Amino acid sequence: MKQKSPGGSDTGQSAGNRSVSLVYPTPFLLFLFTAFAIFSGEVVVMLILAMIQPLEIAPEALVDGIMLTVLVTPFLYLFLFRPMVLHIEERKAAEEALKTLNEDLEERVAERAADLGKANQQLLEEIEDRKNAELSLQKSNDFIRRVVESAPCMLMIFDANSAQCSFVNNSITDLLGYDPEEVQSADFDFFGKVISSEGRTEFFELKNKIVVGETDVVKSSLNLVNNKGEAQLCHIKLEVFSRTSTNEPKELLLSAIRG
Repeated sequence: MKQKSPGGSDTGQSAGNRSVSLVYPTPFLLFLFTAFAIFSGEVVVMLILAMIQPLEIAPEALVDGIMLTVLVTPFLYLFLFRPMVLHIEERKAAEEALKTLNEDLEERVAERAADLGKANQQLLEEIEDRKNAELSLQKSNDFIRRVVESAPCMLMIFDANSAQCSFVNNSITDLLGYDPEEVQSADFDFFGKVISSEGRTEFFELKNKIVVGETDVVKSSLNLVNNKGEAQLCHIKLEVFSRTSTNEPKELLLSAIRG
């Protein structure tokens, strides 16, 4: 039976300490070897004693024991003691290698656990920083919204192409009498209702200057019509609020205040 290392390969091949793998006898073979050695030794001893002068019982027994021991000992050493010693040595080497491997694995696991602990701590810190940043951004946005809503001038954001309003502050109610939600609805034609007919051409010319990229900001004074149909002179300013990925104007900001 071949003795194998913990990894499953032959001991002689895995460790590299021996050029060939050893074959260890089974317990049954050891029993047969021992019985055969004793039997063979005793036969040889009896043959030798038969050829010499007869001895007394005690000397004969002593000579018999000594000769049997001398004859059997080399056989038992080669087939019993030596394989057992080699087997024990290889077992010890395998146990030592397994112990070293376990210690190395434990060290790696500990290092990995420490790395995971640091990564988790860093992730928690990043999450906390992100939460704080989001909270700070939300506070800033709330503050900006309050400032915009309480601004004395009308502020409106609309699409540069479709002219659809996406945001207007509450000052439009004081300036023109319209409700902000009404202006932001999809079916409300702000520029058709609010810009007076005589100033509508000038307004769209100003808007086109921004759209085509001639300038980022234009100013003028136009008559704006309130919800009662009354026209009033207002100072307006148009500027780029956001751009597309190709750097074209996407949304425009309109600010207006009574002249």
